[in-house]
Amino acid sequence: MKLVRMSLKNFRGYESLEVKFNKNLNVIIGRNDVGKSTILDALNIFFNDEKPETNDCHKYATDKVIEISVLFEIEEDELVILDASNPTSLLEEHLLNEEGLLEVKKIIKASGSTITQSNITVHLNTYHPIIFNRPLITNSQSDLKKLLSQ
Repeated sequence: MKLVRMSLKNFRGYESLEVKFNKNLNVIIGRNDVGKSTILDALNIFFNDEKPETNDCHKYATDKVIEISVLFEIEEDELVILDASNPTSLLEEHLLNEEGLLEVKKIIKASGSTITQSNITVHLNTYHPIIFNRPLITNSQSDLKKLLSQ
């Protein structure tokens, strides 16, 4: 699994930013106070469960929500264990996005006076192929049985 991209929304000086990572080496170069450390801090918040401060939200954001998304390239033969003993692939489980990448998004509500664990949620952006006219979850049990018998 390799980190290939990160996107930020409403984080410090960045209203919106996308950073693409090279597979071999990455270097961040720039003048003082342009946001180099902000990129590293966002990665630290994402990977090490650091909690940002409410003032880390972009000061002109209309909704006080910080989003940090990271996207990973998964090797074709890379398996994961989702339960106790059954290895599977993220592709077969439909846990990859439309680009075939594992996309994990951390959403942080920064509208209160402090940020607590309850203000932070983690989501997967996944792609589910459309096989039937409507999502299976909207069907009743009898409808599902009819679909299975077809």
